[in-house]
Amino acid sequence: MNMEDYSVFVISYEDRNFQGRFHECNNDSSELHVHFSRCSSIRVEGGFWVIHERPNYMGYQYVLSPRQYPDYTTFNMKQHHEDHEIDGQCPWIFYELPTCRGNQFLLERSEYRRYSEWGGMQPSVGSVHRVKEH
Repeated sequence: MNMEDYSVFVISYEDRNFQGRFHECNNDSSELHVHFSRCSSIRVEGGFWVIHERPNYMGYQYVLSPRQYPDYTTFNMKQHHEDHEIDGQCPWIFYELPTCRGNQFLLERSEYRRYSEWGGMQPSVGSVHRVKEH
């Protein structure tokens, strides 16, 4: 894949600090285990990405903004949710627990009639964070 052709992509690395095998991606991928057994660091080169703990979009979700994540422990830290705007729309991140903790769900402009439509397991939300450009 020639990354110069894409302004929005993510590079996942098997080891911390961007070492080991890697996979470049510019589109949805439900199964990364075909490329490597673990994802320990990520470079988000454009756009927002939601990564999942397990294949087929299952498990914990982590909303990543454009930046470098040298260690998987930085994927879920609140301060890394820099304020940006996506395609002129300001999405929201719903958190399972108060103070922006727990499972994260990125909601873009749409109508959600049931919590299951945005990936929630229950109809409650502990906290929200609006993603916008200053």
